[in-house]
Amino acid sequence: MSDRLPTLQEVVNTAVEMGLRNLSTMIPAKVVKWDASSRKANCQILIKQVTEGEDGSREVESWPVVPGVPVQFMGAGDFRITVPVDVGTLGMLIFSHRSMDKWLSGSGSEVDPEFDHDHALTDAVFLPGLQPFGSSSTSVASDVIELSAGGTTNFVALANLVKGWFDAFNNTISGWTPVANDGGAALKTALTAPANSILKTDVAATKVKAE
Repeated sequence: MSDRLPTLQEVVNTAVEMGLRNLSTMIPAKVVKWDASSRKANCQILIKQVTEGEDGSREVESWPVVPGVPVQFMGAGDFRITVPVDVGTLGMLIFSHRSMDKWLSGSGSEVDPEFDHDHALTDAVFLPGLQPFGSSSTSVASDVIELSAGGTTNFVALANLVKGWFDAFNNTISGWTPVANDGGAALKTALTAPANSILKTDVAATKVKAE
């Protein structure tokens, strides 16, 4: 075993390596507690932390649960897209370069972070959706995707199903033979015009697609 003292460059390299090892950036996690009203989750990091023992041995242990993590959904202005989140939902934690506490409690304007720590576990944001390649959750077809604008949410109507319904409605009207003198002829005439007008209208949305 050599008694050679490390060079300055080696000391610097080791310090930089240790600093990068302890720098939190992005890591897979899962939700262990979910509060839909506040859109906050407690998250368990799913890749264990590795440290070096006093004897140089490699030590592996779980991270503590990260509490009160804001869950990020896609959106801008009054529009947002949400996905179902519950205990066990997988995703990615990303860690802010500066403390977000003051900013999160405000209205979105520029703030003094007040706390000067960097990349802290407490400054995490959870992005749902990340899945390992070995996951059985290969399809999201059974999930409900919510599109909302200004706080109002609705299910999306599929254009082919809407048109199919109106086609069937129109065929029923066309094939209906009213009984004489029961007023049915007038009703058929009244229904035929709007039905034909609707069938000429493209009911497909121009900015949202679903299947």
